Amino acid sequence: MIDGAGRFELFYKVILPLLKPITATVIILAGVQIWNDYQFSVFFLQKPATRTITVALSSFFGQYNNNIGWVAAGSLMGALPIAAVYLFLQKYFIHGLSSGAVKG
Repeated sequence: MIDGAGRFELFYKVILPLLKPITATVIILAGVQIWNDYQFSVFFLQKPATRTITVALSSFFGQYNNNIGWVAAGSLMGALPIAAVYLFLQKYFIHGLSSGAVKG
């Protein structure tokens, strides 16, 4: 190996730092898709204790009542965690998206 470093040390010191941008990009894109999933949650999560935010928000709408204020507040509360993750991983996300756009 390189300068007496083993496989694990080589992985953690060389390869892992190079994987940070793409790992953050995958976490953000997959996380947003999973967080906003509605169909899977409606079909498979039947217990009220296991409902996701999107399914719980849809329960505020009925035939004779629409509680828009509660839905707006719940939507804001549901968007805060994914926005916090994005803000935390923002520099890696931008680097991961733009790294493939330039010629090497």
